[in-house]
Amino acid sequence: MVSNTNRKVLEWCKSLVGKGCISNKKTYKKNHTPSFNLKWEYNIALDIAEKCCPYLIIKKERAKCILRWKSVVKRNGKYTPEELYRKKELIAEIKRLNKK
Repeated sequence: MVSNTNRKVLEWCKSLVGKGCISNKKTYKKNHTPSFNLKWEYNIALDIAEKCCPYLIIKKERAKCILRWKSVVKRNGKYTPEELYRKKELIAEIKRLNKK
């Protein structure tokens, strides 16, 4: 998902990818500028992250975590003890990166 206060920027991003859904974000305070979200389906978002990763500077580590997510997290929820450990480690890494 990409958020921005300029809808035209998100429309441009959507046109580059060819897919996505733009929605309004709720503003909680009167002084907040209205903003928008551009969302993609799971596999499309992973493809975008993979293509953008070499060019990222600030959020490169987060993008790498996202790319590892598909190989670590199973859709059926059934894990061996080792797989569950890897999932918990990845979640802890994502939380650590989000605190910055």
